[in-house]
Amino acid sequence: MAPERSGAGTDHDRVTQIVQRAASDWLSLRRAADETARQASVAALPALDAHLSSRLGPGTAVTVCDLGAGTGANMAWLAPRLAVRQRWTLVDRDEDLLHQVPTAAPSDAVLGVRRIAAELEDLQHDDAAGTPADLVTCSAFLDVLTVGQVRELAAFVARIGAAALFSLSVTGVVRMDPVLELDSRLNDVFNAHQVRHGLAGPGATAVAAQVLCSNGFTVGLIETPWVLGAQQAPLVERYLSDRVAAVIDHDPALVEPSRDWLGLRMSQLRDGLLSLRVGHTDLVALPSD
Repeated sequence: MAPERSGAGTDHDRVTQIVQRAASDWLSLRRAADETARQASVAALPALDAHLSSRLGPGTAVTVCDLGAGTGANMAWLAPRLAVRQRWTLVDRDEDLLHQVPTAAPSDAVLGVRRIAAELEDLQHDDAAGTPADLVTCSAFLDVLTVGQVRELAAFVARIGAAALFSLSVTGVVRMDPVLELDSRLNDVFNAHQVRHGLAGPGATAVAAQVLCSNGFTVGLIETPWVLGAQQAPLVERYLSDRVAAVIDHDPALVEPSRDWLGLRMSQLRDGLLSLRVGHTDLVALPSD
């Protein structure tokens, strides 16, 4: 679930038109790298558990709303790592992706799962999105929203008094070894592409943190980078190819140099000589007691 990439319309319009559909093959390619990266945020889960436990009544479960849920990877990773009983609502605009969510719950602690094909604006309607929730979460989603959407989402979380776990938002920092002369230029153009038409891109986490902090939340940020190499060759090939496509879309003058750069990077990858560190951040936010 991601925002429309068209430049037409206002932020409010884009709230009703979330994302170009995420291809399920891309979600599959990145899943192992996401799971490895998220190990860095495991240390933050006890505080989240303690907060959620404080909201439980006898015989009850916390409600979790997962935005841009796709094929259920976020629930599959997070649910077994929470110590509390849970009921999940998976929200995505792409019903086809939701149909690919496994029917079996990822943990005995999960008492129920709803799959809702909906837009961000539907969060305003409790019945549509399964809210109010005790925890609002998403993975690899925040950075593809507009700045206005991120603010609206964070304000919604504050309004209902939920905890938040926004995982794997890009930082815009990408390191490659060996370094090539064109790396910095291509990264700058790619990042510019990611913020066109008001998209939040690498600034998404800071926008959400500002809104939540201003509403009295305790906010923690955790670095959760991808660390990739030849063992993740299919993911790296797709990642680099998509980056170059975005660069060319943003600056057609870079067609030839970026394709030459990509050819060299692919050769390095095949020879086992290329490694990447792709910056991501997890945001954990707890409301004041």
